[in-house]
Amino acid sequence: MRIVSLSPSITELLFALGLDEELVGVTRYCDYPLAANAKPKMGGWIDVDLVKVRSANPDVVFTSTIVQERLAKELSEQGLNVLHTDPRTLQSVFDSFVAIGKIVGKPNEAEELVAYMKSELEKLTRQNVKIYVEEWPMTVSCNWVPDLVEFAGISMGKSGEISHSITTEEIRKFDPDIIVVSWCGVSTRVPKEKITEREGWNELKAVKNNKVFVIDDSLLNRPGPRLIEGAKLLADLIKSG
Repeated sequence: MRIVSLSPSITELLFALGLDEELVGVTRYCDYPLAANAKPKMGGWIDVDLVKVRSANPDVVFTSTIVQERLAKELSEQGLNVLHTDPRTLQSVFDSFVAIGKIVGKPNEAEELVAYMKSELEKLTRQNVKIYVEEWPMTVSCNWVPDLVEFAGISMGKSGEISHSITTEEIRKFDPDIIVVSWCGVSTRVPKEKITEREGWNELKAVKNNKVFVIDDSLLNRPGPRLIEGAKLLADLIKSG
């Protein structure tokens, strides 16, 4: 099977399912595992080179999220076999794993991966700790992220909702014990001062107690196998305090 993945999270899943040899095209954002960097690049999130995709002669093309809806439609109209996923909860992430596993001939492996991740999550202990995860400046992480947070603490964001902007008044009302900075595409390069020096944020419990943490955003923002690492990291951050 010849597979093109235009989604970093799906690329990670395909490697986890042992399909690295079948993967004939990825995006420039598909940077994990390291072997993904050696795969032919088809473009980015929306600036995909359709000629390269067609030239790869794929049996299936994977796209994801609302950002690539139009791209998925365009590829389908060109006669390519496209599977588009747009999970909004942790369970729908798991469901997407199973659906992809069936298409690529790895149904058992996908089911086993889901079972493993669920068992690891169940090992976490939920604490009475309020956590604000920021996906972008003044934007609370939603989608599947709150489901992960809830295994370790209390989330400000709501599962199933699209990540959305918040006000200083809202964050002060929630008054998180911990702030986790997980800006999309920025990895760990966000200076904490971008958060701690915001007007009105100096009185937040997390800021006063120096509980503002910048993490690799791909551990939470990519709906792939490493979400389990993101959940465990959140639990560790709680323990550290």
